Amino acid sequence: MPLAKPVAGCTARRSYTIALSLAVVNKHQYNSGMLDIAKLKRLREKIGLSQAEAARQAGLTRQRLNDIESGRCANVTVDTLDVLAGVLRCKAKDLLK
Repeated sequence: MPLAKPVAGCTARRSYTIALSLAVVNKHQYNSGMLDIAKLKRLREKIGLSQAEAARQAGLTRQRLNDIESGRCANVTVDTLDVLAGVLRCKAKDLLK
């Protein structure tokens, strides 16, 4: 996917949006419908991380990661998406539909 304009207020490393047909919520969050939650869980399991360990490495609670993976989380911040991508050894755009 091609990169689009930077998001105001984000650090240079996180200063991007992915060109998608769905809009970025408040320019700092992704709607949960934009996340490929099945892929997120698949990647986590592929590298052998439990939810608790992946959450610890990402600085999240296990419940928060569970909410994200189950689709119960309404919005995920760009920073959280970026950190999860790092833990899962992929790019943030790979976690989006």
